[in-house]
Amino acid sequence: MRCDKHRVLLSGIPLAVVLATIIPTSQAAPVLVSGPSPFAACTIGGPGTNYVNAEVEPWIATNPNNPSNLIGVWQQDRWNNGGAHGLVARPSSDGGLTWGTPVALPFSACAGGTDYERASDPWVSIGPDGTAYAVSISFNQSNNSNAVLASVSKDGGLTWAKPSIIIANNEPTLQFFNDKESVTANPTKAGVAYAVWDRLELPNGNPYANRHTAAFRGPSERNALRLLQPDFSAVLESGREGGVHQIN
Repeated sequence: MRCDKHRVLLSGIPLAVVLATIIPTSQAAPVLVSGPSPFAACTIGGPGTNYVNAEVEPWIATNPNNPSNLIGVWQQDRWNNGGAHGLVARPSSDGGLTWGTPVALPFSACAGGTDYERASDPWVSIGPDGTAYAVSISFNQSNNSNAVLASVSKDGGLTWAKPSIIIANNEPTLQFFNDKESVTANPTKAGVAYAVWDRLELPNGNPYANRHTAAFRGPSERNALRLLQPDFSAVLESGREGGVHQIN
């Protein structure tokens, strides 16, 4: 399997569409957004092979309150056996022509925002007031501790608040692994966003058998949804069965 070190070129259809609404098509050439890893000196997260300066899973959002403001996010320093040293965000204030200083999102130990060893599945969405919401799957390779974390930016992606826990299943709990999260800001109601994720349940027996992947081979799986207030307190939860439940 090839393990090339990639750079994030936030082009493709989503960015091309965004740029086409801001600048002439002739100027919408790919722009190099990623740079040297801010986690290059970090040794947390093993065992496994880490590819420093490898970036994967880029995602981009447009500020509906200021379409020239874009925020791109991606995994930085991917591991061969899942997750990355951390997630990075980089904002643009001119529709993607130039990009500001990269920011380490506070979702991993390498970033200094939490004790979780790795982060994965970057996602960002921006509300009608310009508030940006970023989420992460943060987890340990050394044990089964894992969580969905969230952070907010009020200044167009330049800085990010300390992470809030949407849901966590930490040792000694071995049954659940939260995965494949996303976040969507309410397009009309400022200060509200919605997070969804898969909740994987390991089968009975040895929970450490092929940790983090065994859950895909025949467990029960539950999709969860939570409505987030500005402080990321969850007020609604919806299960796969379609019910909506009030939680405090």
